[in-house]
Amino acid sequence: HRKLAALWLPSPDNHQRGVIEAYACRVLRPQDPQAWRQWALVQAGEGYYEAAYRSLQRYLALAKQNGPDDPAGRRLSDSLGIATFGPVAMQSLRNP
Repeated sequence: HRKLAALWLPSPDNHQRGVIEAYACRVLRPQDPQAWRQWALVQAGEGYYEAAYRSLQRYLALAKQNGPDDPAGRRLSDSLGIATFGPVAMQSLRNP
């Protein structure tokens, strides 16, 4: 599923199939950090930033148990956290 997702996600004609494959990979392999990373990128690409942040947190926790740190994943997580939970986001929620 992960390979099909990686193949189809960049293709405009097959993007939705790629989304389904990425989701299937994450559901079928919930302890696989790469499944969570791929799913987080799908969520971020679709505009679900809070969900992407949470998925990246799950990815980072699993990846930490299984190997070296992922600086790019951590930077993306930090950026999503700031965009989702930072002061500007919180201010816009208080004053829509």
